[in-house]
Amino acid sequence: MKIHLRIACQNQGFSIHMSINCRTDNHKQIPQRLVLIVVSAACGMFFCTAQAKSMHLLRKAFGQMKQSDSTDASRAGQTGSGDTAQGAPAGNPTSPDPKAGSPTTAGLTGSNGSVTSKEAQEDELEFGNDAIKNLVELEPPRQPVSSTSPLNEKGQSQKDSLLPGDTVPDTSFGDRSDTGAIPEAKARPIEKHTALGDAFFARRDYTNALMEYQTVLKEDPNNFKAHFMLGKSFMGMSYFLEALKEFDILLSLRQTSSDAHFMKGEALRMLGRYDEAEDEYKQTLKIDAQNALAHAYLGEIHRARGSHRAGAIECRRAIQLDSHLIVAHLILAQCYLDNHRTDSALDEYKVALDLNPKDALVRTKYGQALAGLERWPESVEQFREAVNLDRTYWEGHAGLSLALANTNRMAEAVKEAKLAVQLAPNNPDSHSHLAWIYDKKGDYRDAVTEYRLALKINPKDLRLHKALGIALSEDGDPNGAIAELLTTIKMFPHDQDSKLTLQALMQRKASD
Repeated sequence: MKIHLRIACQNQGFSIHMSINCRTDNHKQIPQRLVLIVVSAACGMFFCTAQAKSMHLLRKAFGQMKQSDSTDASRAGQTGSGDTAQGAPAGNPTSPDPKAGSPTTAGLTGSNGSVTSKEAQEDELEFGNDAIKNLVELEPPRQPVSSTSPLNEKGQSQKDSLLPGDTVPDTSFGDRSDTGAIPEAKARPIEKHTALGDAFFARRDYTNALMEYQTVLKEDPNNFKAHFMLGKSFMGMSYFLEALKEFDILLSLRQTSSDAHFMKGEALRMLGRYDEAEDEYKQTLKIDAQNALAHAYLGEIHRARGSHRAGAIECRRAIQLDSHLIVAHLILAQCYLDNHRTDSALDEYKVALDLNPKDALVRTKYGQALAGLERWPESVEQFREAVNLDRTYWEGHAGLSLALANTNRMAEAVKEAKLAVQLAPNNPDSHSHLAWIYDKKGDYRDAVTEYRLALKINPKDLRLHKALGIALSEDGDPNGAIAELLTTIKMFPHDQDSKLTLQALMQRKASD
């Protein structure tokens, strides 16, 4: 008797063929031979699967290398060389429209150009499943520095950003996926692009993340998570108005979403629209009374308005709900500083540091507090620690430049301030900070340029207009300075400081 068995195994685009021949004249040996055949077939299939998996892993690794190279090349194309900022200059911000020359994402095909198999897609989806939990550190509200110092009259930092990365609502969005009602042929690409967007977002590649979420919305215009993360991407790029539009869409889809109300409040706070932001935080608390973060940022709104007592009360409520909420301790510390309670403020900063000593934002805020107290060597130490922990955090570099400038290390200060601009080219604070460094260094023309770039981003900022007027005067352009201050007074007719500055300039011009 002759038995011939041919096995063909195909997996992940890799195939193997094997043949088994068995010949016997003894009928009693047939069961034994059949067992041999089955065992051989099983071994062959196991070998085939193992080889296929190995090939798939190699292809996947190669694809990720290509993706990384592609992203790096795209960034290099954006940043150019030297001191060029990422993307377009701040006066002409990089468009959030993916059609406007944004870097392309890595394709979804194998290295040989063939479409990746279903199993490979499932494997690749795994790397982005938890990326939504790594939400972005938001940029600060637009409170540019004056032309004389980046500190206010009380000797305190004018920065209002207080958002560590681990305090943003941690949401899984498991109950928000609507892909179950979508045909599988459409649901699979949606899941794929969502996972890619999450992965790009987790490493702060907001341009590519934005493109992926927009691709999802083309297939599913009411996808809640895609709108949420698109808004977060815009926030990371300092496109606060665009982010606000996305959060409004979220509320049109789900009016009772506490996260949507909270994030709308954040966008409004970044735009300086504190009354509207307060309404959104309160709406968040109506839906979720235990939301400690909403209490903390409601406290920040009170603090920004000068109501330090009310701000401290809200922060204490937040701490009662969650004693490990770092942002509540940071805002409370700032409330104490604003109220000249220095020791209490430093104690709160130390609590925040104990909770997370490796948080770059906590180090930066502590450094800013020390700078406000003119304890420059200590502030330099904190800022250096911050940029070592996170070299992409622009406020750390900006703070370090401030501290270095006040210790007469101007070359290093300019270098750090330029890095801050490169990391946040669409934020007016980064440009106004560099302008102040140039002004202190005596490079008035460069200071004028940076103030103008900041004003292109935020044309209604009173302090920027006054700072530009003074910088023009120092650069030997009294006519330009007077024109700028006249514009300032026209926009803000009740600002006495601008009127006094204009009067002094006109008297100086008359005497000359």
